[in-house]
Amino acid sequence: MRGLVEGPQQWRNGRGKLLAVESFVHGKRQGPSRKWDGNGNLLSEENYDRDILHGPYLKPIENSLHKVSGSFERGVPNGEWKWSLEGSDIQQITGEWREGQPDGCWEWTDRAGRSKLAAKFEAGEVVSVEPSDFSPRVMEHVVRKAGRSPETLAYSFQRPADSDSRELSLEDLVDRVCFGNLGAIPDVSGLKLAALDSARKVVVEPAGISWLFALRGELAQHGLGYDLRYGAVCIDTLEGIAAWQDVTGVLSIIPAVRSRLHEEWSSSTLIDVVEMPLRDVFVFLSETHMVQIDTSRLPETAASGETKTTLDTPVTINVQSVSFRDGLGLLLKQLELRAWLAGETIVIGPRQ
Repeated sequence: MRGLVEGPQQWRNGRGKLLAVESFVHGKRQGPSRKWDGNGNLLSEENYDRDILHGPYLKPIENSLHKVSGSFERGVPNGEWKWSLEGSDIQQITGEWREGQPDGCWEWTDRAGRSKLAAKFEAGEVVSVEPSDFSPRVMEHVVRKAGRSPETLAYSFQRPADSDSRELSLEDLVDRVCFGNLGAIPDVSGLKLAALDSARKVVVEPAGISWLFALRGELAQHGLGYDLRYGAVCIDTLEGIAAWQDVTGVLSIIPAVRSRLHEEWSSSTLIDVVEMPLRDVFVFLSETHMVQIDTSRLPETAASGETKTTLDTPVTINVQSVSFRDGLGLLLKQLELRAWLAGETIVIGPRQ
């Protein structure tokens, strides 16, 4: 009607069997969108309110036998969710969302129903992980990604493909975790500090174990683990991972769900500047991501003989392939500054 799709749509096979149905109001999906197989078994269900996900959600994950089920409330996950995986060392993942933020206990169980991994969240932040040698920042990363795209959580813990080599170098194993599971940049400098040869061969066993667990098991033999810091996977001692702190404050910023900052916080950013005044860097970031950044706590210029960071400080940095949050963290770390949230505004100030 007037160029917009209106009303119900149905798809049937050659025998007249209903395969899919969805409805539109003024060109926007409204109500249930369901698909069935030829035997009438429900394959997937999505529910919409004016083209926004709202209601029960059931979906098989593309090119796999995995399934995810839960419920959305006005575009963000809410309530209990479950991921069912096939062929991996992890058989099921369960967790709960509260207004788009992970909350309560999340658990990863194997085929025998035994707990392989557990994390407790409070208002979007990890407060505990068991076993404790699993980095809380890695857990926050994989779960928060699922808030935008539920399927990614299954991809993070699925078993390697049959075509993947079971024997590869330690550096290649790190790369598989970074690019295949976490979407992060590898930093293998920790291997050198631990006097480990990144080219040494690793045999990934048992069959079905995910890259995340395979790397954890290999590093644990040397008292090491892996951590996620400002978009980079870092190899460190278990003590170093437990003691590491975010000195910039960006990892503690959790924007309100559905806010502009929430939308931009995980989006990709690029900061590639040479000798650019800091004030101009912040103007660039503010305009690029359309968010408010308050720099009034920083002095305009430094007094004679002072070396503290000011808005005149020239900045040279090349950050790419990371989120806005992590890019800002790398910038503030370099300049020894910190950030906090005041309403919807990111406030920048000196590190106390």
